[in-house]
Amino acid sequence: MKMYRLCIVILTIVVLFLMSVAGGGCVPATDKAPVIRSLEVPREVMPLFNAPLYCNASSGSSILSYTWSATGGVIQGNGANVIWISPKDLGEYTIMVVIKDGKGNTAQESARITVVGDLASELSVVSMECADCTNAIEASKWKNYLIRCTVNVLDWTKLTYAWTATIGKIEGQGREANWQTYGQYGNSLIKVVVSDTDGKKAEGFLAINISCCH
Repeated sequence: MKMYRLCIVILTIVVLFLMSVAGGGCVPATDKAPVIRSLEVPREVMPLFNAPLYCNASSGSSILSYTWSATGGVIQGNGANVIWISPKDLGEYTIMVVIKDGKGNTAQESARITVVGDLASELSVVSMECADCTNAIEASKWKNYLIRCTVNVLDWTKLTYAWTATIGKIEGQGREANWQTYGQYGNSLIKVVVSDTDGKKAEGFLAINISCCH
C-alpha cells in the first residue's frame, strides 16, 4: 500500500514537471509592428494643385492612426487618404507620414513632390477624380463610380489609357472609366497609365476609402 502511494506521488510530480516544461516552452504571440508598404504621391504638380496622397500600410491587429506633414503647402484630411494643396512657390517639397498602432509602435515614410510652372513639355496627368464619391475620396460597397483622368494634352483622343484598381473592378479605354466596388472594405488605389503616339507615358493615382455607407 505504501509503495502504491509512493508511485502515485512520484507520477504526479513527473506529470507536473512535464507540464511546467511544456508551458515554459510556449512563447506568446506578439503583435506585428506596423509596416508602410508604399507611399503614393504624384511626382510633379502645378502650384495650388489638389494632389491625392495615399499611404498603403498594414498592422498585425490594431487600427492605425496617421500623422501627415509637409515642408510646404497644406495637408487636408485624415487617415490613409489625404489631399495636399501644393504651394504657389515652385520647388521640391517633402511629404511625410507617421503611422502608429494601439500599442505605440510606429513606422514612417517620406516622398518628394516637385511643384513646376509648366507641365506642357511632358505628358502628365493633371488630375484624377471620382465623380460620385463622397468628399472625392470615399466610396461605398456594391456601387458603381465614374473615375475621370485629366491630362495636359488638348487632343486626348490620341492617347491610350490603361486602368487598374487594387480593390474592385475598373473598366475603361479612354479618359473615363467605370469602377465597381464589391463587398470588400479598405483603401483602393486606382491607377491609370496614359501613353501617347510618341511612346511617352504618364501615371495617375487616386486613393479611395471603401466603407459603409456613403
